[in-house]
Amino acid sequence: MKKIFLSLILLFTISNILSQNNFKVIVKGLKAADSATVSIQKGSEFKFSKIAKNSNNNDVEVLFSGDYALSNGKWSLSIDATGYTYPTARTITIPDDTSATITLTEMISDGKFKYSWSDDDSAAGHNTQSYYGEPTTIKVLDKTVKVPNDYSSIYLRNRYGVV
Repeated sequence: MKKIFLSLILLFTISNILSQNNFKVIVKGLKAADSATVSIQKGSEFKFSKIAKNSNNNDVEVLFSGDYALSNGKWSLSIDATGYTYPTARTITIPDDTSATITLTEMISDGKFKYSWSDDDSAAGHNTQSYYGEPTTIKVLDKTVKVPNDYSSIYLRNRYGVV
C-alpha cells in the first residue's frame, strides 16, 4: 500500500512539473522609467501579475514561467498602464500560444492632474486621480464633434478604445 501511495505522489509530481508552460509577453511603447502591470488569468481560480518596468526605452519582456502553474486552456491576458492607452484584454490558449505582444500608446497630457486620498477605514484608503485637459475633438465628414471630458467618456476610451 505504501508503494502505491508513493507511486501516486511521484506520478502527480512529475505530471505537475511537465504540465507547466512558459508564456512570454512583449510590451512595446513603454517609455524609460515607466511601468505597467501585466496580468494573466484563468477563470476565477488563477491570476498572476508581473510588473513590466522599462529602464532603457527598449521593448520590455515579461516571462511567466517556473513558479506560475500555467495549465492548458484559455487564459485572459491584460495590461494596466497609467498614462497610456492600451488594447483590451485578449484570450490566449496555452500551450498553443507561447507569446504575445502588447503595444501601448502614451496619452497626451499637459501633465496637470488632481490627486486626492482619504481614509476609509481600509488598509489602503481611497484615492482618486483625474487629469485636467481639453476635451478631445474629432472631425467627421468636415464636422467637428466635441467629446465630453467626463467619467463615462474616459472609461469607454481607456477600457474599450471607444472615442
